[in-house]
Amino acid sequence: MSKDTKIKDTKRILTGLNSEKESQLFYNVGSEACIPLSRESIRYYADEACLEACQLLYDLNIQTLFSGANVDGEENAKGMAFIGISYDTLSDENKKVVSSLIENRIIKKIDNNTGRGEGNTISLSVPISSDDLVGVVSDKLNSIASQFVQQDVLYGRTTEKNIRKCYYKKENGNFFDYWTFGELTPQELEERIAEEVSQYYPDDNGNLFFTEDLLNKHLAYEIKKKKQK
Repeated sequence: MSKDTKIKDTKRILTGLNSEKESQLFYNVGSEACIPLSRESIRYYADEACLEACQLLYDLNIQTLFSGANVDGEENAKGMAFIGISYDTLSDENKKVVSSLIENRIIKKIDNNTGRGEGNTISLSVPISSDDLVGVVSDKLNSIASQFVQQDVLYGRTTEKNIRKCYYKKENGNFFDYWTFGELTPQELEERIAEEVSQYYPDDNGNLFFTEDLLNKHLAYEIKKKKQK
């Protein structure tokens, strides 16, 4: 479809329906908080009017959690086009951008979605109606998203230290196994830690990234930052 397509003529994009196919596109499959394995994967979870803004945020290394811009073909329908962003994984500079957007009433307050496993979130949103054009809605979302600045990749990463915290020591000297709810001997724990660490993509500073794409984005940011000094 094109930017001249009406919102009512676009299809709602849903994820979590084909886990086998989507496992080749996303780190975690589901309707929310899926991490794309590449920039190209974004089009498989973002409605058409949200796509460009989601891509822009991706390029800025900002995590999008959910999005939507659809009225399911209804005539004379109204709704909202929205993109949810993880506030907790924003840089300090981008958190200042959020404060400015809230102060100027461009976006609403920060929402606490910890119960849904998303932590604190913000939503970039604009009203839509059936006959609005995709391009017009997309430009409005882009105008908000473009106020953010590029940051390091602060989501989809962990460290060996954080992994170890999941295994607490018991009185008998063994460790709680959160996978099986059993326990591990010290030697078994080291084998488990090594196994877990091997599933991530490491940088030279001990950071472990969930996907190779996230690692490469982080490294590219580091190189750019060094050139700017």
